[in-house]
Amino acid sequence: HGPKEKPRVGVCVCGQMERLALESKLRHLVEPNRDAFDFDVVMVLSRDAAAFAIPEQDAGGRATWTTRSLDEAMATRNLTYTINDAPQWDAPYAVPHYASMITHHLHPVNQTLIAEKQVKQWFQLFRCWEALAVRNSVVDGVCQRPYDLLLKVREDTVFYEETNLTTLLLDTTRTTEQQ
Repeated sequence: HGPKEKPRVGVCVCGQMERLALESKLRHLVEPNRDAFDFDVVMVLSRDAAAFAIPEQDAGGRATWTTRSLDEAMATRNLTYTINDAPQWDAPYAVPHYASMITHHLHPVNQTLIAEKQVKQWFQLFRCWEALAVRNSVVDGVCQRPYDLLLKVREDTVFYEETNLTTLLLDTTRTTEQQ
């Protein structure tokens, strides 16, 4: 990096808009690391009603997000961000053999339903990667620096305390160098 360039972090948040736990991600992941890193946040979130493969896992208490309210919340943070709320496939194809391997140690599960939801997640992850790849190439005719760290975070992940990305990046670098 040049003397004034901070490492770049691409954050990919995938899932369902209605299940989004945004504040903890911003308060405990992004904000404590802003002095040390430049962030690009990409959110690929379906607008469908919240769905749970295991209904007992729905704890409720979520914010009611719309694309507009999410855009307003992110705009106040002075971050580079993208919101992709394109519709998901209604019933994506999941290979039957793959679906048959899905089990849950506590609950009986609908294997096909869970496999279809996982295929939707993979498609969202692809959309996120695609947006980050575009941001990583050329912006306004200027070739961008590559990302130093890419993070994939579920929409319903809650960070309960500050996450130090400098430590994480150093640990990742050490592990890579040892291989």
